[in-house]
Amino acid sequence: MCDYTKFEILLTRKQINSKVAEIAEQLKIKLQKYNEHNVILVGLLKGVVFFFVDLVRALDNPYYNIELIKVSSYVDDKSTGEVRIKSRLGELDGKVIVLIDDIIDTGRTFQVLTKYILERNPQELISVAFLDKPERRIVDFHPDFSGYKIPDEFVVGYGLDYNDKFRCLSDIRIYSNNQS
Repeated sequence: MCDYTKFEILLTRKQINSKVAEIAEQLKIKLQKYNEHNVILVGLLKGVVFFFVDLVRALDNPYYNIELIKVSSYVDDKSTGEVRIKSRLGELDGKVIVLIDDIIDTGRTFQVLTKYILERNPQELISVAFLDKPERRIVDFHPDFSGYKIPDEFVVGYGLDYNDKFRCLSDIRIYSNNQS
């Protein structure tokens, strides 16, 4: 059995909380020019759940709508290179869409979802990623807001997983499958 306590901690819960608050403040400033009834916060399942909930609470606006969309490109710890949208969003015409994900690495997921959303005529599309791995970028995509730039390491915790394990860790750790 894998001993996750031996995984190196990359970001503590305190660092995570601080960055979520910072991103929320930046987003509040960006969103204040829009009718709050037109804002839809869209989270990418499953990994974003912890960040999404923390961010929505920090935004503290009861008029924002929320949507969740299931997207997949990974099998085990490897990207297949093919992004599959497994669920659909409702009406986006004229809405301000805030697309929120836990991590951006190759950029393919954001690229595919940006195309999907823009085809539905939103007023504006704003992208947010808690973690950013610029070294892994394959497509030219940069989120409007991001938390931490991290090295090209496989990370788990705070919603991030390896084979659906380790999501519930409260911090973010560098995953090593060499642990025994």
